[in-house]
Amino acid sequence: MPITHNAHAHIARRIHLYCWSHQPDLDHGRIGLLDKSFRHTLKQRALYYLRIFLIYSALLWVAMAIYFGCMYNMTAHAHEIRLKIIDLDRSSVSRRLTAIMLAQDRRTQPDYQRPWVPQWSVLHNHNIRTLDEAEDHVRRHEWAAIVISKGLESDLRRALLNGSVEYSPSSAMTALVSTGRNPIPVSRYIQPALDAMAQYAANEYARIQI
Repeated sequence: MPITHNAHAHIARRIHLYCWSHQPDLDHGRIGLLDKSFRHTLKQRALYYLRIFLIYSALLWVAMAIYFGCMYNMTAHAHEIRLKIIDLDRSSVSRRLTAIMLAQDRRTQPDYQRPWVPQWSVLHNHNIRTLDEAEDHVRRHEWAAIVISKGLESDLRRALLNGSVEYSPSSAMTALVSTGRNPIPVSRYIQPALDAMAQYAANEYARIQI
């Protein structure tokens, strides 16, 4: 059955659908966007948002310039990065681990034509006795280091002879990174070099023992 005009009006009233029409009494004093009296306020707001846009655009360009400036030609600037091996145990096991790491470093010497490849060396004649002292030394003087834990040989021998379950292979070596230096070469070159060397030394020592 078709809906009559009265039915349409009734539905419109129930769901509050009203078309706008000019009502002089109710619309007195109202202004629209095109009203001349509104142009000054509209201009002020437009200038305000334009200044905000320009400021944020400038900050974005400054941040991008700093980032890409740090990244530019990094392989030429990140040179002579030297990583240390700190032996706190000074035992036959720790000397063997040190020899494995230095041998691996010598095998990668052709890569030293690329100046960003970290180089390894042993920290000699040190008075470092604990891991905390080693961490303080690395923070002050080094990029990073692999520390061979004190008591490694005795703990390993005890585990092999007595079957001790308290021995944790992950505590044999500790990788320390100086967090106060440039974070870009640390994340791109130093941390991967530390992880690769520690993994290689552990696997190679296990293979030799077998």
